[in-house]
Amino acid sequence: DALLSKINCPSGHVRVEDIVAGMERMEGSFILQTMFLKGAEPDYETDAAALQQWMDIVRRVRPRRIMAYTLDRPAPPAGLSAITCGTMQRLLGPLADEGFEIQINPQMWQQAQAFEILGLSPFLPEESETF
Repeated sequence: DALLSKINCPSGHVRVEDIVAGMERMEGSFILQTMFLKGAEPDYETDAAALQQWMDIVRRVRPRRIMAYTLDRPAPPAGLSAITCGTMQRLLGPLADEGFEIQINPQMWQQAQAFEILGLSPFLPEESETF
């Protein structure tokens, strides 16, 4: 709940468990969109417990697809940056191995390549695909 409040800044009281319970009621008929960030708390590259907690939620709610995103332009908070497609594939690999359909947003990577050509992107993305 603290992380939700920190990142999303909801107005009013919002609990992760209530959100998860609502997703469970959809019985997998939804797409779960998640943004992965480097330098945030938790940093999914270095905080295995945070990644495991997120994966446990995914296993509970069983979305029909997971769409993974990262930053495609500089972020206002200092210290936040994008992670590469390869890193996202590595982080999400266990879920893909379990049969979850995972898509790393290709539009994001196309935009990132354009930013890179213009010298505006904070990272050089790797190739991306659904796996």
